[in-house]
Amino acid sequence: FMSFSKSCKGIGLRDGHILFAQATDMTGRQKDSVLDLDTGISNNNGQFVCGRGNTNYSHSGKDFQFKDGHLSGHLTDMRGRSQPSTINLDEYISNDNGVLKFAW
Repeated sequence: FMSFSKSCKGIGLRDGHILFAQATDMTGRQKDSVLDLDTGISNNNGQFVCGRGNTNYSHSGKDFQFKDGHLSGHLTDMRGRSQPSTINLDEYISNDNGVLKFAW
């Protein structure tokens, strides 16, 4: 699979959890694609965790941003404190022929 951040343009984050991009397909064309990050990333005691069954990180955090392939923000830990956290989305998301997908 292709590293999504290197094979996409116009990457951004909407509503704190909707990743959007123009993803290049196998023919070189750009396609609009979106991926709801809340379907594969959760908050585990103030840290991002990605994988099957991990959901809804955005429900317990704030200030989410996308930059250079990374999602960052502040997540609430078990004591109710806001913790800064970052996750490299290129390790978990691929560009599958112009479609953003979790890589599992």
